[in-house]
Amino acid sequence: ANALADGAGGAPPPQSTGTVALGHTECDVVRGIGAPDNVGLSKNERGDRVAVVTYTHGPRAGIYTFTSGRLSSIERIDVPAPQPKPGKPKAKKHAAT
Repeated sequence: ANALADGAGGAPPPQSTGTVALGHTECDVVRGIGAPDNVGLSKNERGDRVAVVTYTHGPRAGIYTFTSGRLSSIERIDVPAPQPKPGKPKAKKHAAT
């Protein structure tokens, strides 16, 4: 009776496609990109629910705004490239005398 509830129903688990487009739901976007770094909730002048979901790292870093549960705008943000870790300085070779 609980075969479908625990995922043993033979169906593979849902896969993340990473596709994000205007009009997608909040769940679609989070499923595609992953957990956000920040979420802000408010209402606009018409009383519609507005969610601002921010990703500060990764290939899809940006500010995703949802109005009434649907993606209404995407603002990309620049993420600085990771700085290379300083390695050990190479030893200077001494000239043979």
